[in-house]
Amino acid sequence: MTWRLAVDIGGTFTDIVALEETGGALHLAKVHSTPDDPASGFLTGIEQIMQQGSIAAPDIGAVFHGTTVATNAILERKYSELGLIITHGYREALECARQTVPGDFGDITWWIKPPRVVPLERIREISARMDVQGNSVQPVDNDQVAALAQGFKAKGIRAVAVSLLHSYRNPAHEEEVRQIIQDIYPDCFISISSDILREYREYERTNTTCLNTALMPLLSAYHSHIEHDLHERQISAPFYIMRSSGGLAQAKEISRLPIAAALSGPAAGVIAATHFGMLSGNQDIITFDMGGTSADICLVEDGKPRMLTEGKVDIYDIKTPMIDLHTVGAGGGSIAWLAGGRSLKVGPDSAGANPGPACYGRGGTLPTVTDANLVLGRITPTIAGGSITLKPTAATQV
Repeated sequence: MTWRLAVDIGGTFTDIVALEETGGALHLAKVHSTPDDPASGFLTGIEQIMQQGSIAAPDIGAVFHGTTVATNAILERKYSELGLIITHGYREALECARQTVPGDFGDITWWIKPPRVVPLERIREISARMDVQGNSVQPVDNDQVAALAQGFKAKGIRAVAVSLLHSYRNPAHEEEVRQIIQDIYPDCFISISSDILREYREYERTNTTCLNTALMPLLSAYHSHIEHDLHERQISAPFYIMRSSGGLAQAKEISRLPIAAALSGPAAGVIAATHFGMLSGNQDIITFDMGGTSADICLVEDGKPRMLTEGKVDIYDIKTPMIDLHTVGAGGGSIAWLAGGRSLKVGPDSAGANPGPACYGRGGTLPTVTDANLVLGRITPTIAGGSITLKPTAATQV
C-alpha cells in the first residue's frame, strides 16, 4: 500500500488527509495549529493520521503541504532584517515605488507611506553597471562588494538582496556579486533579481527580490525542521510545497524561492474546489475557502482559475505567478468589535489558534464569527469528526 499525506496549516487548525493510492481509502484529521512553531502542529497531525489509519512510515509515498507561513510573515512583518545592494543612483528605488496613493486625490488630505521591505539605511550602492542591451559599462569592483559584505556581516544581517540595473538582460554582474558575498559571508542568505524575476521594471523586480530574500531564513529553517523530523520518523518520502500558482515544488526549491509560495494555502483550496467542480459537471464556479483568519474567494471559468503574473500581498507589490484570489478578513476566528462604539465590525484581528474563539474553551474572551454561528445554531457543538467539542455556554457569555 502507498499513501499520500497532505497537510494544510491554517490560522486556527491544521488539517491532514491520508489517501491510499490504489484502493482509495481516506482518513481525515484536524489538530490545533501552533502559530509559535507551525512545524509542531504539522508533525502532531502527521503522527495522528498515521495512528488513525495504521499507516507505516515506509508506505508513505509523498507528503504535500499547503502553508500560510510566508503569507503570515509578510502580513505581520515577521521576516528577517535584510540588506539590499543596488546600482549607483538607484538607492531610492523602493522609496519612489510607483507613487500611487490610495483613493481619489481629491478626497485625501494626508497619507502615511507604508514601511519599505528594506529601510534606506540598509541599502548600499555599487558602481557596477550594465547598459540596456546587457553590455558591461562598469565592471564589478571586488573590493567594493567585499567591503559591503563585511559590513553586513558585522551588523548581523543574515539576508542580502541584489538587484542591479538591466540584470534581466545580463545577470553576470549579479552573479559575480553573489559569489563575492558567499566567499566572505557563507552563512548569508542571498537572492539575486535575475533568478527571481527576469523582467524589466526596477521597483517590482527589486521589491519581489527583497521579499524573497527576507523570507529565505524563515522558510529554510521551517522546511529543514519538518524534513528532519520526518526522517526521524523514518518517513523518507518526497516533501512538496504548494505554489501560489497552484503547482507543486519540492521544499528545497521553495526554500530558495519562498515568494513563489506566498499564497500557498489558499491556492490549494482553489485547486481542490476546481477539481470537485469538474467532477460534478460544473466548469464555471466561485470558490469560497473560509479559514480561521480570512475567507478567500476565486472565480473559475471553463475549469480554470484566473491567473495573475503580479499582485499584492498585503501592501507589497510582487511579480510572481499566482491564482487570482480575493481575501477578506472574516474567518471563523475573526473578532467582532464596535467601531466608535456604534458600528459593528468583524476582523481583521483574529483569535487564532491560541486562545481561539470563546467556545473552544481555551481561554478566549472575545466574540468571534464561530461563537456567533454556534449561538445561532448554524454549526453543531461537535466538529472535526467528534474530536473537538465546542462550548455553547462560553459563546453566549462573551
